Amino acid sequence: MRISLLYIRRRLGLRLSIVTIDRLSAPPPLVDWSGVPTLILALVALVMAVTALLTKTVDGKRPTRLPGPPALPFLGSRWLFWSRYKMNKLHEAYEDMFRRYGPVFAETTPGGGLLVSIADRTALEAVLKTPARRPFRPPTEIVQVYRRSRPDRYASTGIVNEQGEKWHHLRRHLTSELTSPQTIQGFVPELNNICDDFINLLRNSRRSDGSVVGFDQLTNRVGLECKYKLMIK
Repeated sequence: MRISLLYIRRRLGLRLSIVTIDRLSAPPPLVDWSGVPTLILALVALVMAVTALLTKTVDGKRPTRLPGPPALPFLGSRWLFWSRYKMNKLHEAYEDMFRRYGPVFAETTPGGGLLVSIADRTALEAVLKTPARRPFRPPTEIVQVYRRSRPDRYASTGIVNEQGEKWHHLRRHLTSELTSPQTIQGFVPELNNICDDFINLLRNSRRSDGSVVGFDQLTNRVGLECKYKLMIK
C-alpha cells in the first residue's frame, strides 16, 4: 500500500513538474495589454487639452457660459440628436431645450463654437438692434461651393454666404434691389408653379382618412426646389 501511494505521489509530482515547466516555457501572448491603461490616460489628457484650447479666448479668459446642453469633446452638443432628439423633429427638440435651459441657451458645435437660440422677445429685439457692420453668419456650404465652381455665372457666393467687407459691399448695393416689389414679383410665377405641383402631389398622396404619409419629407423636397429656383434665377 505504501509502495503504491509513493508510486502515485511520484507520478503526480512528475506530472506536476512537467506542467510547470510547460507553463514557464510557453510563448508570450500575441497582444500585450499592459500598456492599454497608459494609452487611455494619454488620450483623456489629449482630449482635455484640446477642449481647453478650443474654449480659451485670446486674452486667456474663459467666456461666460450660457445655459445649455452638455458638450462632448469633438462632438459638441450634437450627440443629443443621436440619442435624445430626432433630426426630423427639430421643433420638438428645441421646445424641450427651451423648457430645460430657459429662453436663451447655447449649443456647442463640433468645432467648439457656440450656437445661441433665443425665444425671449426682449432679448431678440436687443440682438436685432445691436449695430453690427460686418456680422458673421455660417454660410450655406452647398451654395457656396456651387457658385465658386461657376465663376462664369456668379461674381460672388451671394449676400447670404459672403462675409466681412465683401458682404457689406453687396448689402450696400443690393438691399434696395432685393427688397423692391418688382424683384419679388419676378419670382412669384415660378414659385406658384412649384406650389401648385405640391398641392396636386398632396391630393394624390392623401389616404382615405385624409392623412399624408411622409409629409415632412415632401415639405423638405418642395423647400429644396424653391431654394434651387431662387439660387439659379
